[in-house]
Amino acid sequence: MFLLKKIIAIILLSLFCLSLSANEEFKATFEKAKSHLLKYELDKAIPHLADLNKMEPENANVKYLMGVCYAEKKLAGNTAINLLSGVTDKINKDYDPKSWEEKNVPTYVYYYLCMAYVANDMCEEAQAAKENFLKVHFNGFDFYTEDVKRLTARCITKNKVEPIKAPEIVIEEEVKKEEVAEIEEANEIITKKSELSTNTPVYGVQIGAFSKFFPLNTFNEIKSVIPYQDKNGMIRYVVGSFTFKSQADRVLDIVQRSGFSDAFIVNINQTKLYGEEVVIVNNESIHKNIHGKVDYRVQIGSFTSLNDDALREIYFNLKDIREIQENKKTIITSGSFPSYEEAIIHRDSVRTKGFEDAFVVACNYTRKISLKDAEIYLINQKIDNKN
Repeated sequence: MFLLKKIIAIILLSLFCLSLSANEEFKATFEKAKSHLLKYELDKAIPHLADLNKMEPENANVKYLMGVCYAEKKLAGNTAINLLSGVTDKINKDYDPKSWEEKNVPTYVYYYLCMAYVANDMCEEAQAAKENFLKVHFNGFDFYTEDVKRLTARCITKNKVEPIKAPEIVIEEEVKKEEVAEIEEANEIITKKSELSTNTPVYGVQIGAFSKFFPLNTFNEIKSVIPYQDKNGMIRYVVGSFTFKSQADRVLDIVQRSGFSDAFIVNINQTKLYGEEVVIVNNESIHKNIHGKVDYRVQIGSFTSLNDDALREIYFNLKDIREIQENKKTIITSGSFPSYEEAIIHRDSVRTKGFEDAFVVACNYTRKISLKDAEIYLINQKIDNKN
């Protein structure tokens, strides 16, 4: 009897040691994969994640991270779709991105699933993924909620035939607000080299990485955000520049408590990812802020030249005409309204008078601003007024 108990104890001890060894191997491999992911080294992370998937085939977090890698590569194919769509039932609002023991997935699974569908021109599926993301995402208004709208809108409009424009008039295409906040023209970005006077790590807190530029006022209370453009054109938004990681740790805690739960610490002394700091977008400094009054108007057209007949038609048929000079063109607008909805009503009225290409724009005194910038600014104003 004593011998039997001893044998059982030895077997249990052996199983425990094997389990401990397996856990240590899993943890070490997971940390290697995460290290590559933090540096956006997707091709280096994937083999480690594949090893993890072999060790724990039912681990939803591993499949999610693999799916993120394939989705970010933006390649056509079902790999990312199969990985991500199979774990959407494992969403957990308390997801811990740092823990190797995490087996659930965050709400961002729908964001990356949408990205994967767009890469495969599966627009209806992308739209459904977007709707699911907006339902389950707990941060309310943030970069991802805006970017997922842009992704689906691009899928819908990228094969759209543009109208032929007369040579003397430049008509801009309006996009319905219910489809997406706004699809802007391609950003012209100018950068400067980020020169750090040290070869040692310099720590910052990355709060987002996106394929297009978002204005800095999107970040609400966080004022010291620096955008960097990496070698692939991705824009990375970073807070701070610290010699000691402990300083970055404290800022990370503040940033995450401000609603950016997916933020993490990075080494900005990596020229491949953070070597170019964005300074000018579309011929304007990124630090050119919006001040004072913001209103919505109806743009009639953007003209390089105007004859008397065209001017007479505009000024005789429309009220409250204003002119804005922009890039050697004259932009003519009608009306001034405090809300987008009121401007839409005026736009419809203007179209009945023969100006069928009229659309709504936002303005800050004598300059046009994007609809998204205007919306963010007005939302922040309401929040400030309540406080």
